[in-house]
Amino acid sequence: MSVELDEIDRKILNMLQSDARTSFASIARESKVSEATIRFRVKKLIKKGVITRFTALLDARKIGLSVTAIIMAKVDPTLLEEAFEQLTSFNETHHVFQSTAEFVIILFCL
Repeated sequence: MSVELDEIDRKILNMLQSDARTSFASIARESKVSEATIRFRVKKLIKKGVITRFTALLDARKIGLSVTAIIMAKVDPTLLEEAFEQLTSFNETHHVFQSTAEFVIILFCL
């Protein structure tokens, strides 16, 4: 089920996606509404599941991870669960996706 968003909601989302640390006061000034309105809207967007979390994006090279890999793998369907368990056990594995395409597993590794 999709959530109906108005112009202010979209402005909030765009600003937070650009920088999740943007203050509510800055968003309010940019949106020409009160800070209380922004607080209420963000709380509502979280409650409705539009905003699922706030996160930090890291520069992998600065923390010693100089290689990024996207791996696509074909896996026997009977071994899929075991493959997921083994692949997610590696510290370098950051995301594992299941696909219905030719490549059943897609990994994002650092």
